Amino acid sequence: MKQFVALIAAAFPPVLVAVRSVAPLSESLRAEIGALSDAVERGDVHAVDHIFSLLSTEAKKRSSSSTDAEGHNVIFKGDPKPQAQAASVKSPAPVSLQSRTQKQAVKANLRKANGKQPDTPGACVLDDVIFSMTPDSKLELYKELEDSTMQEALTWVRTGGWWHCAVYGELCTCHGSARMVSSDYSAESTPVDLTLQGNNIKCELSAFNNIDPKPGAPKVCECSHPMKDGVDSFHLHKRLTSKSYLQEVWIFLLRLLGRAKLLPAGTGDRLYSGMQNWAARHNPWNMPHILERVWVQQYVQKVVAPTQPGPRCLEWGDPNNPGKGFNYAFMIPGCTQPIDMQYEPIARHQKTYSVEGNIVYSDVNNLPMLLTAGGDWRVNLIFATQVFEHLYNPEYASKMLFESLLPGGTLVFTAPQQAQFHKIPGDYFRYTKEGCVHLLQNAGFCVPPWGVAGGGDFIFDIARDAGLQVQDFPNEEIKGAFQKGYDLVSDSAITIHAMGFKPPHWACNSAMAPIR
Repeated sequence: MKQFVALIAAAFPPVLVAVRSVAPLSESLRAEIGALSDAVERGDVHAVDHIFSLLSTEAKKRSSSSTDAEGHNVIFKGDPKPQAQAASVKSPAPVSLQSRTQKQAVKANLRKANGKQPDTPGACVLDDVIFSMTPDSKLELYKELEDSTMQEALTWVRTGGWWHCAVYGELCTCHGSARMVSSDYSAESTPVDLTLQGNNIKCELSAFNNIDPKPGAPKVCECSHPMKDGVDSFHLHKRLTSKSYLQEVWIFLLRLLGRAKLLPAGTGDRLYSGMQNWAARHNPWNMPHILERVWVQQYVQKVVAPTQPGPRCLEWGDPNNPGKGFNYAFMIPGCTQPIDMQYEPIARHQKTYSVEGNIVYSDVNNLPMLLTAGGDWRVNLIFATQVFEHLYNPEYASKMLFESLLPGGTLVFTAPQQAQFHKIPGDYFRYTKEGCVHLLQNAGFCVPPWGVAGGGDFIFDIARDAGLQVQDFPNEEIKGAFQKGYDLVSDSAITIHAMGFKPPHWACNSAMAPIR
């Protein structure tokens, strides 16, 4: 080890001098220097590249290096022949020429695509090629990994727990230790551990010295990557149907960030705080930050507006701006008489059921009565956006909205198919496209297939659960996840949209048959 470190010092004297003149190396970096010797002896090229990248980043931060006109790092001052000095370091264990050539070609193409020189020394696939991390960001990430909470999370994700690898009779592919257990995971089951010599084992009693963990019960085999003599044996491997190591990287990071309480983004609360998770990744600009609202706006603009509804348009308005806080009525040119429906003042006993100007203080159940008291003030269009999940009797509510519309009127219905629990003041239901159409048709509406749409897909559903918001995606990706047409709605849509028309209406000629 001492001889190896001496070689490093001989190869990079300006770096080491700069380090000593500023501050001692952290324990983690010293550990990396120690690990470098082992990596070279194993011929682990990736580990060597990674460690050299960390050391180089630290050295550059401490040195008086600068960049040239093209942005390339200038060699440390007082080092006239860096290549000759570096050549004195012993080369790693040999790698086959074909393998090395293939790796260099892949790296060259990826770096070229990222604007990096193919021969950039010490580049790491994730740090440099994919994420293009700056030296400062690498150091910040490295310091984060030294945090005790992160260390615990990282150790657990790498070496903790047992993974299902095979049912009885199947081949278990395992790169650590394997064991056989009862498939019901009962406390009476006594696991039979086996330290593997290879990577594969048949999940049968004969492979476990015919020791039965629970006689008479079905068995499965599990795999683990435990610490062995204080050494972490973990290496990232493709599992199940993974086609790329990037899939395994994502799964690893998902588990790591979850255990380190960095997901959901903003709260780290994996069990509660459903409503708070939507807003914790705060948006400082005056724009919608909840993904669902973008798709509702698209729906209003692309599907609702072309039907030319109006002039009386009722919307659940902004309680902080009664009579003026409309989100969607202003998007419809024909909505020349916007009407604001306010329920919160009724719930707080601040208002009685009444109509004041263009404000209707009411709940859904009493709306028809108020709109027909002393005249016919029924409306041409009702926006019920993200409302029906909060109604404990949606069947009755949809019929009341039907009665609140003039003949030929339109109900704009949007509701979540997938969302965290969130009380306003209650939270009761989620809606599929089939359930949404069934609900509206039972109330008397006709629902044409072109009037049904979806917002979001499997990727955005993951993002919603993770607390991500509008700013985490380009607009093109968000808007591209809007699906128009009943048969085109994603099975994992976050929000379901539909228009229900009160006959007689021209759209009813193209309405879909009732779904029973």
